[in-house]
Amino acid sequence: MVNLNFLQFLQDEKGIFSSTRLAFLLWTIGVLVAWLTGSFHEMKLLPIDNSVIRIISAFMTGKVVQKYAEKSADESDESAPPAKDQPVQSGSNGKIPAPVPA
Repeated sequence: MVNLNFLQFLQDEKGIFSSTRLAFLLWTIGVLVAWLTGSFHEMKLLPIDNSVIRIISAFMTGKVVQKYAEKSADESDESAPPAKDQPVQSGSNGKIPAPVPA
């Protein structure tokens, strides 16, 4: 049995909630509910306006660009050597700077 937790869909790999994912989900659900309600009342499938499709596409594009930028930033942080003035002590991720003695 697969355990599906709805809140995990709204979180990124680090466990942080993503407002972009929430906005995309709410817009998509709202558009589908409005479209289904209108189509049901008219008894035919209504077209979805192009401006609505563009807004949803903008949310999708924004999330893809954001994720790519975050991955690029994480990779550059991992490959960068530690600063000369701050020795690195091992911690949960091995990047916690040790306090400099006064």
